[in-house]
Amino acid sequence: MLKLIEKVWSYFEEICLIVFFAFMVIMNFANVLSRYALNMSISFADELVICIFVWMTMFGTAAAYKRGAHFAMGLLSEYAKPKYMAWVSLFSTLCSMLLIILLFYYSFDMINSQIISGQATAALRMPVYYQGLAIPIGCVLIAIRVIQFGINDFKKYFYFSANAQSGR
Repeated sequence: MLKLIEKVWSYFEEICLIVFFAFMVIMNFANVLSRYALNMSISFADELVICIFVWMTMFGTAAAYKRGAHFAMGLLSEYAKPKYMAWVSLFSTLCSMLLIILLFYYSFDMINSQIISGQATAALRMPVYYQGLAIPIGCVLIAIRVIQFGINDFKKYFYFSANAQSGR
């Protein structure tokens, strides 16, 4: 059971992205068919697709960090000497965490104002904060993956630098 949980956690973002993307494709395809075959649009399809797209953006960012495919501080890492790469990696991780913490903090202001104003989508009358919740939830997931990647990256460069200096 523990291996199953570990396997699901390892691919959590990808599983969610596949489900989200499949849902978006089906909704858009059904909407296009409805427009051409029945000459009417599925009014809520666009709202759902946009909502899912926001969630996909946050989960995709977490997946990118997990794989090390995120934007990095290329200028620093390109010109840094190998012995300083661990510290460049740590600095990059700290900058990423700062950005995520700020995004997380300010997302609550946005969600709070959406709840207070009672904003809802036009067709479904779905509360708009359902979309907004993607940001703090995504930030938590991204923060976990940033920390995981940052630790692994720091260790890799730190041990590489230590081994290079000792001549191993």
